[in-house]
Amino acid sequence: MEAVDDANSHANESASDSGSDDGGSHGSGSSDDEESESGDEGGWFMQQDESDDDVSVGSLRSELGGAAMSGDVDVLERCHEAGTIDDIDKRDCVGMSMLDRALTYGHSPDFVRKLVELGASVTRVSGSGATPLHSAAGSLRFGGRNCEIVKLLLDRGAQVNAQAKNGWTALMGAANHGSVDVVRTLLSRGADPTLRTSAGRMWGTSDAEEIARDEADENTWPPSWGGDEQENFRRRLPYVTCATILADVGRAGSWARYARAPRYDLLALRVLCQQGRAKPPSGVLARLFPNAPPADGSRRSPRLSAIFRPLPKEVFWTVLAYWRSDRDA
Repeated sequence: MEAVDDANSHANESASDSGSDDGGSHGSGSSDDEESESGDEGGWFMQQDESDDDVSVGSLRSELGGAAMSGDVDVLERCHEAGTIDDIDKRDCVGMSMLDRALTYGHSPDFVRKLVELGASVTRVSGSGATPLHSAAGSLRFGGRNCEIVKLLLDRGAQVNAQAKNGWTALMGAANHGSVDVVRTLLSRGADPTLRTSAGRMWGTSDAEEIARDEADENTWPPSWGGDEQENFRRRLPYVTCATILADVGRAGSWARYARAPRYDLLALRVLCQQGRAKPPSGVLARLFPNAPPADGSRRSPRLSAIFRPLPKEVFWTVLAYWRSDRDA
C-alpha cells in the first residue's frame, strides 16, 4: 500500500502543477477544480482489485495506472486486450481520467491517439468547465507536438470554441504560451478570436490577442533584470506573432479571408503590372505577370519579348490555385 500512497501523492502534486501550466499568468481554468471533481474512489489509478482471484488481473490494473503516467502504449494495448479497462473515462482518486493524465504529463500523440481510439471522450468537461482541448492547446509539455494532439482532438469532435467557467478557450491558452502553430490551427478550424474571458481577478476581461500582447510585455525584461535587446526580442517574438495573426484574422473577418489575402495581392499586382503601374517580382514568379512596354515607346527584340511575355491568364489561375503562402494552415 505504500507504493499506492506514494503514487497518489505524486498524482496530487502533478494535478496541482497542471493548473499553472495550462493557464499561465491569466489562469486557463483547465485544472483548478478538477481535484474537487472526484470520480469513483480509487478509480483505475494504481488500484489493486481485492475481489479478483486472478492476481494477474490486479497486476494489469496496476500496470494500467503506470501506463497512464508513463505513456506506455504497449501496456495500454495489453490491458485493453485483457479486458481490464472497464471504463476508459473513469476518474481516479484525484478526479483525473487517463486522458487527463496523458495531457497533464505531456505524453506522446500516439498514446493520446490510442486512448481516443479506445473511446476516451474528447468533450468531457472538468469541474472548472475545461475540456481536453484546453489542456492540449495550453500546455508546454509536449515537446512542440501540441499541434499534432490538437488536430487529433479536433478531428475526433472536440469543440474548438468551448469555454471554461471563466470564459477561457483553447485559443487563449495557445496565445498565452506563444504557441504560434496551435493558434494557426485553431483559427483555421473555426476558433473565434473575439471571445473574451469572464470578468474577474485583476485583468478583467480579455480576448486571445490581448492575452498574447500581455504575455509579450511580461517577457520584456528591463536591464536591471539582466534583459538585453536581443534576448527580449527572442522571448517576445512568439507572443507578438500570435497577437499579429489574431489581429489580422479579426480584421479579415474570418480565417478563410485571411488565408486568401495573399492570392488577392498577387491578382492585384498582375493587373497593376499590365497597366504599367507596378513591376513584377524578380525570380520565377516574374513569368506570371505581364510587363508594360518600355516607357519610351521602343520595341523589344524578339528575344527580350519572349523573356517578358507572361504566361497565359489560364495558367496564372492554375498556378494561383496551387500556390501556398505562409497563411495556409
